[in-house]
Amino acid sequence: MTPGRQAREDAALQVLEALWLQVCAWRGTPAPERNQAAGFIAALAAPERQALQDALTLAAQGREPPGALSLISWAASCTRPALLAQLASHGLAFTGATLFACALALTAHGWDMPGRLAQLAAHPEDVVALREYLAGTSAAAAAAPDEAILDAPWVDGAHEGDGDPWLGGGWGDDSLQGSQACSWEEPPELPTRFERLAPGAPAIPASAKPAPPAGRLRLFGKSAAHTLEVSAHRRGSDFSGVHVVSIDSAPALPAGAGYDWARKLTLQLTPEEMPAVLAVLMGLAPAVRFAHHGPKRDKFFEVRRQASSLVIVTGQQAVSLAVPVPVASSYYVLALFCRAMAMGGAPGQPALSVSDVLGLARSAHGL
Repeated sequence: MTPGRQAREDAALQVLEALWLQVCAWRGTPAPERNQAAGFIAALAAPERQALQDALTLAAQGREPPGALSLISWAASCTRPALLAQLASHGLAFTGATLFACALALTAHGWDMPGRLAQLAAHPEDVVALREYLAGTSAAAAAAPDEAILDAPWVDGAHEGDGDPWLGGGWGDDSLQGSQACSWEEPPELPTRFERLAPGAPAIPASAKPAPPAGRLRLFGKSAAHTLEVSAHRRGSDFSGVHVVSIDSAPALPAGAGYDWARKLTLQLTPEEMPAVLAVLMGLAPAVRFAHHGPKRDKFFEVRRQASSLVIVTGQQAVSLAVPVPVASSYYVLALFCRAMAMGGAPGQPALSVSDVLGLARSAHGL
């Protein structure tokens, strides 16, 4: 390989790795192992690297198709030494790159890779299928060695310093706060009550329990928590006193010690944003994202649907706080948004029914 071509390859790898880490921080997907990501990308063959690049580029723009975020999450899983060691215990000598390529190939034939790998001990036929894939890959590589070069036309300096939030900025250890705690584990169940007793605490008589705050819902995840609350919009006079949803978010403390509400992130949706969020909660749209919140216009809010849950993400700059919400529990979030939009605004303004709110959101989404 000529020095010029090698330099272009190295630059492309660095930009793709930076883009990957930025998408993880902004979209709440699991981050790759920092000391494994560069080698993983370099080892990918051209088709697999292009698939990852396309998914990351679209995710950075908020235009990813269904399954793209799952593909990005799976790529991060392929950088985990523990997963490769698990496969090695079954006699499967996968590298991260070959495991990613295998997932792309077998998913096209109906495989759910995370689920299959979690149950290999009970399904020896899957071990045989994976071994056959490895044997076929080795034979193909021997016949035609692959020397893939990442074709990234945006690595020629044209975009350097132009303010692109996905490609600019440095990558110190502090830039991934909120995304490193992400994992491949199933999302935690959402509490269906506003408060839960501490383990071993005596039961509180029903008559002595305070009523839960009106219009407030707390969502708890492994790495963060959100408090959603109905509130009057700060610029109520501009919007006839309408109500919206405000969100307080806090990162989890170490060792399951609760959440650091002293460092909470606060933002409030606008009346124009409420129907778009409602459309996602109703299943009319796959995702929505709003940026430029806060005095410095550096906060964002996102809600998206995925296979087994909703994910609500808030963040500020590179900090991302994501909380999965199981589909069965998304009813409470939908009810909260309906309650806010149904409340009357200025004096004399009639309140809407929930049916009116849902019908208006459905009509607006169809425009």
